[in-house]
Amino acid sequence: MKSFFRPQGCAVVGASRDPAKPGHQILRSMLDAGFPADRLHPVNPRETEIAGLRAYPDLVSVPGTVEMAVLMVPERALDAVLADVRARARTRGDLRALVVASGGYAETGTEEGRSRQERLVRTAREAGVRVIGPNCIGVIDTRSGVDTTFLHGVVHRPGCIAFVSQSGAVGAWFTQMLSSEPEPVGFSKLVSLGNMADVSMGEVLDYLRDDPETAVVGVYLEGVPRPRALLRSLAALSEEKPVVVLKTGRSEAGGQAATSHTGALAGPDRVWDGALRQAGALRVETMEDFVDVLRVLADRTGRRPDGSARPDLPRPPLRVFVVTHAGGPGVYAMDALARHGGLLVPARVSAETRRRLADVVPPYSSVCRPEGHVDMTASATPEQHAAVVSLVLEDPGVDALVTLDLPTRFLTDTAVAEALAGAWSGSAPGKVFLPVIMHGRWSAAGRAVLQRAGLTALAGPDRAAAVLAALARLAALDQGVRAGQGEDGVEARVGDGRTDAFPEPPAPERPPAPQAEGPPGEGPSGRAGRTLSEAESAALLRTAGVTFAPFRVAASADEVLRAAEEVGYPVVLKLCSAFIPHKAAAGVVRLDLRGPEDLARAVAEVAARAEELLGPERRPEGFLVQRQVPPGLEVIVGGLWDPLFGPVVATGAGGTRVGLDSPLLFRLAPLTGEEAAGLAREVLAELGVEEDRADLEALAGVIRGMASLLASRPDIVEADLNPVVLHRPGEGAVAVDALVILAESGPRERAGGGDRAPRSSRPPA
Repeated sequence: MKSFFRPQGCAVVGASRDPAKPGHQILRSMLDAGFPADRLHPVNPRETEIAGLRAYPDLVSVPGTVEMAVLMVPERALDAVLADVRARARTRGDLRALVVASGGYAETGTEEGRSRQERLVRTAREAGVRVIGPNCIGVIDTRSGVDTTFLHGVVHRPGCIAFVSQSGAVGAWFTQMLSSEPEPVGFSKLVSLGNMADVSMGEVLDYLRDDPETAVVGVYLEGVPRPRALLRSLAALSEEKPVVVLKTGRSEAGGQAATSHTGALAGPDRVWDGALRQAGALRVETMEDFVDVLRVLADRTGRRPDGSARPDLPRPPLRVFVVTHAGGPGVYAMDALARHGGLLVPARVSAETRRRLADVVPPYSSVCRPEGHVDMTASATPEQHAAVVSLVLEDPGVDALVTLDLPTRFLTDTAVAEALAGAWSGSAPGKVFLPVIMHGRWSAAGRAVLQRAGLTALAGPDRAAAVLAALARLAALDQGVRAGQGEDGVEARVGDGRTDAFPEPPAPERPPAPQAEGPPGEGPSGRAGRTLSEAESAALLRTAGVTFAPFRVAASADEVLRAAEEVGYPVVLKLCSAFIPHKAAAGVVRLDLRGPEDLARAVAEVAARAEELLGPERRPEGFLVQRQVPPGLEVIVGGLWDPLFGPVVATGAGGTRVGLDSPLLFRLAPLTGEEAAGLAREVLAELGVEEDRADLEALAGVIRGMASLLASRPDIVEADLNPVVLHRPGEGAVAVDALVILAESGPRERAGGGDRAPRSSRPPA
């Protein structure tokens, strides 16, 4: 990989004298970035000199070292160029890396394009050469002077942010956003991967993990055919350096566009969301958030005592204080922060800090009315700005400070910026300070002052609120979800040398199933499967350690009455039939039956309804009589075999609330005990339930058991426990309904071979 970033020599094959052509612009980019001219070689059989550099007819003719070559050639010239690559490798043995910038390969979706890409990769492998691309803009390294792109307006300022992108255009967007800041933001590397015909995104992330010039990594992701391999690399990287991901394809249209763009698989978005969180990567939704968060992390990152280059972030929720001299924007900012409730809360400063604030602000200022807010009024001077900022940052009740300023004729942007920078001076380690000076070119000079002082200056309060919420989520990943005590008492983290993180699932061949034959069903992707009855489903799920409310299967009314005496009243009566998986919706469930009379009447009603539904040809297995459990918190724990990700476990609000109050949360199976506990905590937080009101350990056990079963039984297309009734700590979790769909006999599609969205819910039985 090093040959892409620090080559001893570089050839541009397809270089042109025409400034309008990419082959000329790539040469100019290399020279502008500072790559040594004596190691840069244009290749064009019709030219002898391009851009002041001697040109050569082919790679073999270049006398100097050519460790990397950039190919920008039309489709008709590819085979001749590949022959030249083979000849260079055979005669000189110095060529190690190819950046293939031109298109016309597999991304076209044509057989011709796929064949062309296969020839490219085959030739490169035979020659011992690695390939980035095709259909990409390649690589920028701001320290070595490599820039294989044809982008306009890039400021090659060294920094610690690396950006890895499947899209060249998004790479251009990103670098131009950094370069257009009032004080251009530096970065270490940009890698545009295009079709990823050879070098994968995971390989680049593995390289960046050990790159001393990179402290923060941003990833633009559309989709990959083998997501678990990528997630392993993300998990390992996120242990060392913060990783921020902009993943597109949230909407159906976006997913289709991503697929047609790269030829990759976009994947179900909610599963991607959970998997990225499981890997310790922070996902953001907009390009502005992406760039802002990376900038803040870059400004804050420093080596910790354990050697990792991670920023020191406050534990969420972040306690945020707002200081302004403009009333309306201050109110607007408080509203923006409130939209991230649970992650951000108003800071409450001490009585002593309030008193000192009141002493330094102008008359008629509003101090801590409301909490976490000071309006200094328009008469505030730069010196008063500095005094207030210093006092707020000193208070132990403040994690983050946002200042809002609107320059006036008597309070210029540079004057207030210099005051804020002086008050900061790195004097509040561990705290976040986001100065906002509005707006646009009218405040550019002031924001440049702040950026030179090491502060991330933003242009509006919405962006400040979004950044703080993202930092709170990243802190939660660092402090609560990924790290913890493993079963052996040793801290267990996803990427900390674990070889079992995101293991590839087994080949999905269906093993023999012991259950009696059931009716055909349909899994979440529409594939045919065999639906088990509730009793059969429960028998299978018990092997995963799931506790069910006691039940009996009865064939007649008399057996139903005896079963109720055995399990104990009150009971629930259900029809037992694999032909009716959703029993409550079908009207074949009766609840809270407290005696034989109630039960006999329910048997008659359910039997009549069954005859309506099944007809004379199909007979139910009988009735299921189950003890009714005391009320508690109802959650769903389920899972499925996804064609892209393999076994996936899901959980969230259960019973009749499935999919209504909040979306399900997904993780890739199997899970460690700590991962299962983290997911259980996240579910309770989503539902607004305090941990002392629910048996978190029991829920984590059910989640982990389901995940382990799905990972070991690739014949399970889908499994649901809905609801699982969760009681108070120490009182356990009890499942009261189960549904399992098994694959039909014969081989099933291996993970990574398709794309679909998982089914988010089903009605409770």
